Amino acid sequence: MALLESIIHPQVRSLALQKKKLLASQGVTRAFYDVPLLFEKNMVALFDHVTVVACRPEIQKLRLMQRNGFSSAEADARIASQLSIQDKIDRADSVIDNNGTLEDLARAVDDYLNQMK
Repeated sequence: MALLESIIHPQVRSLALQKKKLLASQGVTRAFYDVPLLFEKNMVALFDHVTVVACRPEIQKLRLMQRNGFSSAEADARIASQLSIQDKIDRADSVIDNNGTLEDLARAVDDYLNQMK
């Protein structure tokens, strides 16, 4: 995994910077990037604002098991390999609550985007 990440993450960083420069040159003032390992790979400095979409740990585990077909132990191992959701919340500039349904999340994202205008 370390070898794979040592190959992939520098490329991800480079592509994000290239895209950010391209968008800025086109007058785009806001862009959103989905970076699952943003904190773990020390990429925060690449972005002007960090928003975390967060849910309670028990919901995170259940969703991971449902989405990926993981056992409880596999889900625990995946979650343990990342920074805790509370640490991510503590480091974020803003947080979108994702404890509810997809419809609840859609409303929360709409509210967030309206606040960003």
